[in-house]
Amino acid sequence: MIVHNMHTIPFFQFRRSRGAWLPRTTVRPQNSSYTSSNGNALVRFVHTRDVKTGSGAGFTLIEAMVSISILLVGVTGAMTLASNSIATASYTRNKLTASLLAQEAIEAIQARRDSNLLGMTSNTADRTGIRFYSGLLTVPPDCNLPLATNTYVVAINPMSNTSIQLITKSPTNDEIKVLTWSVSGQEKKFFWQGTTVPVGTTASPTIFKRFVTVSETTNCSGSELQELNVVSTVTWTDKTGQPKQLDVKTTMYNWLPYILQQP
Repeated sequence: MIVHNMHTIPFFQFRRSRGAWLPRTTVRPQNSSYTSSNGNALVRFVHTRDVKTGSGAGFTLIEAMVSISILLVGVTGAMTLASNSIATASYTRNKLTASLLAQEAIEAIQARRDSNLLGMTSNTADRTGIRFYSGLLTVPPDCNLPLATNTYVVAINPMSNTSIQLITKSPTNDEIKVLTWSVSGQEKKFFWQGTTVPVGTTASPTIFKRFVTVSETTNCSGSELQELNVVSTVTWTDKTGQPKQLDVKTTMYNWLPYILQQP
């Protein structure tokens, strides 16, 4: 019979494996003497440690490698998702800006068309030389192929509500810039394109370019053109270097004859 106190420590036992004696850890009471049933003292153990041998020695390293691999897969997926989200947000912002710029140019062409029509009175003699496409098509249309076409940039001066210019497009004047100026100590900004920066403002470049294409159609009443095709195009390059383009198309009509027919 073996007696001991209640304090325990690790204790080596030995087991036979494949013809050799190998250590195996067990638990024995701490700081105690062990006595057999015949009274002979056993060895007193005060300290030992576990010894791993055989095929189990590298198991912890394999676990660590597997855990790190799983962690890398998860982190890589999360980073890819975040990167795609940022790219999508940037593209959406740029596309919204481009659509607003394109629509602004369409409205500028429409304002010129309406100004022409409002300047034409019901007196036929007063309309001589004035057409709804005046200032939009420099070559008089004849409703025959090839169709007359002109390409412009739209210069809007934010310092003057009535200053809208259509300037023939060139390779260097289609860039959109941001005008900055101060009013009563507050900074104002405005998208702008043109050849001469308005007095009192400073211009900084953007990634956008814009031009408007105005062309005749074959819809004529006699020899008088009744329709215009208008395409506003905005281009830009995204952060990855990919070129992008957005087109806004519309058809503008000569509505004056319909107004004059009203009682």
